[in-house]
Amino acid sequence: MRVDISNFELQNLIKTKDGLSTRRGLTSLKTPTAGHVYVGGFTLESPNTSEVTHYLFEQATATSLCVMRVFTEEFFELFSHSLGTISRDPVITYAVVNNQLMVNSPSFSSPLYGLVGGGVIPALKVASTNPDTTALDIPAGLTCAFGDRVVIAQGNVVFFSDPGVSALRTFAARPLSLQGNVYDMMVGPNGALFFVTSAGIFSLASDALGQGADVVGFISKVPIETTHSRNAAFCRGQLVVLQQSGVVFLGSDEVLDLSPYLGRRHSSLPVEVDDLRLQGEIHATDTGFVVGFRGRRSFYLSANLVDRSFSFVTGASSFNLVGCLRSREGESLPILSSRVVQSYGSVDFDGATVTGYASGLVPMPPDDRPVIRRVTISASQVGQACGAVVDGTAKTALVPGASTNLIGASLWSAAVPLSGRQLRTIRHSCDVRSSSPSLELSFAGGARRISSAIDVEVNGQGRARKDRN
Repeated sequence: MRVDISNFELQNLIKTKDGLSTRRGLTSLKTPTAGHVYVGGFTLESPNTSEVTHYLFEQATATSLCVMRVFTEEFFELFSHSLGTISRDPVITYAVVNNQLMVNSPSFSSPLYGLVGGGVIPALKVASTNPDTTALDIPAGLTCAFGDRVVIAQGNVVFFSDPGVSALRTFAARPLSLQGNVYDMMVGPNGALFFVTSAGIFSLASDALGQGADVVGFISKVPIETTHSRNAAFCRGQLVVLQQSGVVFLGSDEVLDLSPYLGRRHSSLPVEVDDLRLQGEIHATDTGFVVGFRGRRSFYLSANLVDRSFSFVTGASSFNLVGCLRSREGESLPILSSRVVQSYGSVDFDGATVTGYASGLVPMPPDDRPVIRRVTISASQVGQACGAVVDGTAKTALVPGASTNLIGASLWSAAVPLSGRQLRTIRHSCDVRSSSPSLELSFAGGARRISSAIDVEVNGQGRARKDRN
């Protein structure tokens, strides 16, 4: 009987066009100053070149003093700017319009203004060119770019800068009041501006920008509630919103269920979360999104929007995910509180070997109680372990074959050479009788290719067989 394990709960496993693969190890790229932790960050690209600039925010654990440090792509520091003592785990946002940058947060005393890759100064108001209007002091709050304007949300009030390249610091247009406090704000599908609030999700069409100095347009509402900031993200053309046990794709009826596998476990870790809205934060990546938990959980959920697949990414490391940077090639660089990491190699930064798990129930005939004799799986990397656990009966074997190191394998890990990239067969003898057996497969080592189709050999019950149910 052929069983497709790609629909099982996947830990440290990702779907590929050829089947499955264990995730690569996480290599440390940058660590914060001693006594500090990262609380967020973002990456900007120069409009004239393909060079990227990383903005990282680190906060002192003892004093809550926060500093913005700006780096090149290779993490050479360009400059730093002290933000003073602010609240723990601040929500820091930014907007870029015509190479002009504004960094803002509800925790700031005032926003920052500058050019991409250059220094920043406190953002002071600029008088309006219209003598009949008075410019407001630039408020602190959430911010984003909307066409040629900067938008700032403070509580349930939204402020818009005047139109034009030179008016980004002129806030004279009439503010907009919403029903609930704004938790997230972003430009989504069709260029519309979305406000994720405690009272639902509101959207303002992009044609509202063409109505003069004031932003005037029809505001639509979707009754999807969130609980705090970072509950929504714009990922690969879709606006995704965290709900209690999954993710909603706004504008469609699709829901990605992130509920965990509730069957029997042997080696994989339980990953249940009571309410993703209360404890989780969602961040966009190059393939989809990740859900982190700011240290409240030792794992994060990784999703691929192409085929709606997801996996629970666990390990010995503490995955205190606080944001994502990106490389020049568009690869996501997760920001943990303790370091910036990159997917590279076979082991994690703490030396722990990446191990992937697939857990699920084997579909069996409802009118029979057959015996599972053997489970046959296929994986790469000669000499690496592959395990199978059927209803508590555990078997482990090494991938057979001659070991020949790949060129460049020593660059990834001298201890775990990536040898034997072709798939090889491993057979586990089990002899377990059950009407609904649980199956858990394990694969040690990062960047391993795995066939998503396995063979489960089933024979008659046998009179003396013990029923594991």
